[in-house]
Amino acid sequence: MPLYGVSPQGYVIDFVSHKMLRTVGKGTLADIAKQPVERVDMSTISPEEYLTMAQGRVNQSTGSDPEIFVVDGKDTIMPAFTFLPPNTRKGVGGIHKPYPYCDGFAAECYIPASHCHGWVIDHIRDGLYQVEKQAHVVDPKAHVTIQNTFNIPKTVMDAAKDEDVALGCMPSYNVYDDIPQQPANPREFLFRFAGGHVHMGLGEGCYSAYEKQEMIKGADLFAALPAVAFFEKLDDPTRRNFYGRAGEYRTPKHGLEYRVLSNAWLCAPEVAHLVLSLVRCGFKVGRAGYAEKLGISTREIREIINFCDVIGARRWVRNHFDLFKQLLSGDGITSQAAMKNFVTITEEGVGAVIPTYENLAKNWHFATAWLTHSNGDKATWGALKEAK
Repeated sequence: MPLYGVSPQGYVIDFVSHKMLRTVGKGTLADIAKQPVERVDMSTISPEEYLTMAQGRVNQSTGSDPEIFVVDGKDTIMPAFTFLPPNTRKGVGGIHKPYPYCDGFAAECYIPASHCHGWVIDHIRDGLYQVEKQAHVVDPKAHVTIQNTFNIPKTVMDAAKDEDVALGCMPSYNVYDDIPQQPANPREFLFRFAGGHVHMGLGEGCYSAYEKQEMIKGADLFAALPAVAFFEKLDDPTRRNFYGRAGEYRTPKHGLEYRVLSNAWLCAPEVAHLVLSLVRCGFKVGRAGYAEKLGISTREIREIINFCDVIGARRWVRNHFDLFKQLLSGDGITSQAAMKNFVTITEEGVGAVIPTYENLAKNWHFATAWLTHSNGDKATWGALKEAK
């Protein structure tokens, strides 16, 4: 006899095939109605069982529009508007290939979305490589940097054009109704920040506004909170006073843009693979309606993320390690080395796993051929050797 349960968000879960089915229209329900069905009270299901049922794919594709700063041969910020064009959506090779453009002082990359995170990583590598290559036209010693918060010298700010100093971002939403500080005069605001936003293609009309907010909350729990622990030497709470606060998102036509993360996950392709998987895992938890059952208050989530509370972040991951392990396993990260490295990066920071985390050119193989594909080239978290 088929065994089904119905989640609080209206999903029908097949406990045999471990597939979660939307109860959209009459088709799904009609098919189920034709069979003898034993329904299950979801409140009786253990966390492990519940999340196992939630392993079905949540998104159709993953994309990004990461921002990155460049410094010159003297390690002084090199404004992107001095070597990159504005965003015209007519980049190298057309819109289906990655291309960089200036977003004020930071470089930004258009990254085509893909159903495969391996291909997303390939596109990110190409975008970062092109940023540095175009900066070399102005200064052969210029290089991309993983530093995501810069204090712009006033002389540089005063010399820039109005369009280059403008803070022209579209407004974001926030699941906790948290409003960041808004500088009144962008020319007098001398800080600039870089984000590592993740886009999830969800399919038009597939999820309600409530479900999307629950996905953002799940990503906070399973991506942003551990990222605080991973990137203790890279992330600065100053940034989150203005940008990338817990719960920040947008709702483009393709689905959801998760805007909480800094660009620290660009430090190496292996780390990028892990973080993209964690975002997807968080979306699965949110879609399953399970985020609210994990015993952490909204206040605690916001404080850990917004103030970069590394101790609190490590405590959260440590207390829920079994759930992280199960979710990552469902996303294809299953090796013993991968899980040991996950513990190490959480407890000791990214430098314990990627000692060269500040050297993007080395980590992303700018000087050597990116042979074919990040999965095939073993540039993934799952293929990373166990840290010593």
